[in-house]
Amino acid sequence: MIRASANQFESTLEGLKISVKADHCVELASTFTQCAEGARITVTGVGQAKSFTFEVPELQFNPDSMLYRGALDGSYRAAGTTLIVGDMDLDGSEDFALRTGNAGGYGSPSYSIYLQQAGGHGFVYSPEFSELTEGSLGMFSVSADKIRVPRKSGCCEHWDDVFVVKGHQPVFVARAAPQE
Repeated sequence: MIRASANQFESTLEGLKISVKADHCVELASTFTQCAEGARITVTGVGQAKSFTFEVPELQFNPDSMLYRGALDGSYRAAGTTLIVGDMDLDGSEDFALRTGNAGGYGSPSYSIYLQQAGGHGFVYSPEFSELTEGSLGMFSVSADKIRVPRKSGCCEHWDDVFVVKGHQPVFVARAAPQE
């Protein structure tokens, strides 16, 4: 992670680049910075789009774990990664998730999910996929045909809500033991 100026941050990984421009960012801990008054984000190198710029009302990030690109196996959860790139809706195209809050269960990270449009013509915000990260234990994981959302109640009850994708929407199908 590079701090390009007082209000601009940049990070690159495997042809992927994120640039964040925001005023009023506060470092709350060495691994947690919050921009509570909005941020302008430019993502380059995802899918076929040259770049994608958008604004979010709030951004939270870990300067030491800005980017993840790869299998959506859950390995990015512990670090609270800021930008996660992978196929989130099982259509074969790269999508991305941007950490925008702590609306997950027990203060876990929550994400805004952006799905790649058909033909690689930009991205569109998906409230349905974004809601999967609210009240859960952070970002979901994706296998060849299912989405698993980690959940818990109290200290000892842990499970995954399992979803399939129908008509570009997540559809709940089962509650299952958590994957390790």
